[in-house]
Amino acid sequence: MKLIMAKEGKRVIEKVDEKLKDELCDCLWALINIGEKLGIEIDKEFEVRMLKLEERIDKTLENPSGAD
Repeated sequence: MKLIMAKEGKRVIEKVDEKLKDELCDCLWALINIGEKLGIEIDKEFEVRMLKLEERIDKTLENPSGAD
């Protein structure tokens, strides 16, 4: 939270962008490792989820009222 606050100008932290990138990469690394230990290929699952999300968004844009 401190880094986010610094990014928003509510705290002063030097090299905040670099530190945020490092933290996000650490989080991603941890998720990938957890997925590997559980037999889940996160990169593939992410792609599948994003395709489903795109399809849902496209349907909503085609029919915003939800009526068929």
